[in-house]
Amino acid sequence: ALDTTLPVGVVSALGREIKSMTNRTIKDVIQTDAAINPGNSGGPLLNSLGQLVGVNTAIYSPSGVSAGIGFAIPANTVKRIIPQLIAHGKLFRPVLGIETLTDYWASRMQVKGIAILTVKPGLAADLAGLVGVRSDARGNIHLGDVIIAVDDEPVTNEDSLLSLLENHEPGDSVKVTTLRDE
Repeated sequence: ALDTTLPVGVVSALGREIKSMTNRTIKDVIQTDAAINPGNSGGPLLNSLGQLVGVNTAIYSPSGVSAGIGFAIPANTVKRIIPQLIAHGKLFRPVLGIETLTDYWASRMQVKGIAILTVKPGLAADLAGLVGVRSDARGNIHLGDVIIAVDDEPVTNEDSLLSLLENHEPGDSVKVTTLRDE
């Protein structure tokens, strides 16, 4: 077996955005043509001095082989999250304490923004008075709050909401703009 391999390539772009397997946007990644093979994804991306510049995370390969465009998370991003991973074994991200209406139902109901399905008791959205979908005495379903902006930045889908929240640390205050169907 080939124990050690050092593929060589060129960093061809910085600040790229890619979609993860869960359809989340990963921002500010490094693009490289260095081969990312099974077994070395997650490995270091080094410069010619042997310094860590990123951690290989994905490859776009139209042919399905290990040739294509590789992507790495920048070392500065890794440095920011490593202390949490060491201390807690996972990354803590800010949450509002809501479940959202799926994109399918939001588009069927012509919602512009993120419709709140439910609000988790005792969490930030509940404490702020946000409400989710509810029914009236006749059983008719009514939308509650629809999030249209966070910190005055427009929210168009769940990915944009999560990306805006990730600009903050858990416990930070954020400005959430909503519309309510009364």
